[in-house]
Amino acid sequence: ARYTPRVKLSLNWLRDFVTFTVQDPREIARRLTACTAEVEHVEVQGAMLVQCCVGKVLTIRKHPNADKLSLCEVQTDRGVKKVVCGGTNLSVGMRVAFAHVGATVKWHGEELQTLENVTIRGEESEGMICTAEELDLMARFPESRERTLIDFGDGDAGVGEPLSGYLGLEDAVLHIDNHAITHRADLFSH
Repeated sequence: ARYTPRVKLSLNWLRDFVTFTVQDPREIARRLTACTAEVEHVEVQGAMLVQCCVGKVLTIRKHPNADKLSLCEVQTDRGVKKVVCGGTNLSVGMRVAFAHVGATVKWHGEELQTLENVTIRGEESEGMICTAEELDLMARFPESRERTLIDFGDGDAGVGEPLSGYLGLEDAVLHIDNHAITHRADLFSH
């Protein structure tokens, strides 16, 4: 069998050497495919983290109409939000992964759902405090599953920051399969 080199190319790394005239990773991949090498896949890191930030739990009280739910106030980049939450590890002062209304999450770790303002058992919820399953971050936070929320610890560091930046997930990675131009090894030295 003939060896076919495969490359994963970080656009952030490439930006150290090239000034892009376009910023959309998919358009960059299209142009590379048209001129140089076939980009088979674009991996946008933190794709599930759009409209998510680091939040801080300010208050917690029991939901009056549900035994397993709490009512929380969370400091976010858009002010204080009221949230109905079923997390089992909530504590005041805890920094959490917070998804705003409009964010897309994996509902219970499975089906994609765009968050809306909702009323849960008579109480308004303006977003969601998330587990790793809901944000597709299981590799980074394996302990955060089912009802165990992502816990960044207590304190104020990072509160209000976009979650993708806080976690360092702001890159796009181009997956290149050099099966068409194997004689150009200089193009695949990343």
